[in-house]
Parts: sequence; structure tokens; C-alpha cells
Amino acid sequence: MLLAGVLALVVVLAGATLAASAKLDRPSTTKAVEQVIDASRKTVWNALIDLDAYDEWNPYVTRARGEIVIGSDLELVLSPPGEELREATVELLTATGRKLRWEDRLLLPGLRDQEVTFRVFEVSDERSRLVVAVRSEGLLSPWADLEPTRRGLERMAAALARRVEG
Repeated sequence: MLLAGVLALVVVLAGATLAASAKLDRPSTTKAVEQVIDASRKTVWNALIDLDAYDEWNPYVTRARGEIVIGSDLELVLSPPGEELREATVELLTATGRKLRWEDRLLLPGLRDQEVTFRVFEVSDERSRLVVAVRSEGLLSPWADLEPTRRGLERMAAALARRVEG
């Protein structure tokens, strides 16, 4: 009886901790990359949301399927530098014409949530700045190694620049 009570208390505390982590987005880790691109913001944006063409130019997200509709799931094949290919299903959270954001969750909210945000800024009529950030939050985020993802996003940004500048 005592063991069942202790176990129930542990489950309740773990659930409360997980819920608090999800609600507060804590702890979190962020990595970001930037790329100046000699193309208009609209040109960069159009290439970024053309998921069907990712396999033609993208060294990090080597395949992407889905619709650019908020709340939809995107099916991605990721190739982080130095690691094996992995598949991910992410939820599209934002698609505004200058900001694209998706989220990948590990099992439950607050355990390990990872957001990737692409922002396209206009520098001039024919020049843009792409800022890509990956943010890991939740109970397991202190142990998340975001460096392979950061390097992959860096390669993706450079490849996107080559695609639209040519």
C-alpha cells in the first residue's frame, strides 16, 4: 500500500514537472546561423517553401513532404553532418511570408521540444538576410546536442543562397 502511494506521488510529481517545463519553455538551448543572400526576400521565401524541390538542392533536409498550411505535419528526411539520416514529422507552426517555423516533439510536450525558425529579412530590393535558429526546450534539452543541427542548417542556408543567386 505504501509503495503504491509513493509510486503515485512520483508519477504526479513527474507529470507536474513535465507540465511546468512545457508551459514555461524551460530549460532551453538555442543555436542560430545567418546567411546574406543576393536575391530578393520574395525569391528566397519562394525557394524556402518549395518543399518538393528540397531534394534538388538541400544538403540537410534532403526530402520534405507536406503542405505549407499552419497546423499541418511535414515529413522530413534530415542529414545532419557526421550523423545518419533520420526521419522526422514536424508540425508547421508559422508561415507568414517572411517567417517559417516548425516543431518536433519527443513523445510528450515538455520532454524535448525542438523548434526550427527561418526568418527572411529584406536588406535591399535584391538582397536578403536569412536567419535560422534551432531551439530545444524541455526536461531533456540540457543534454541535447544541437551542434549537428546547427551545422546542417548552416549548410542548408549556404545551399539556398547558391540556388537563388544562380
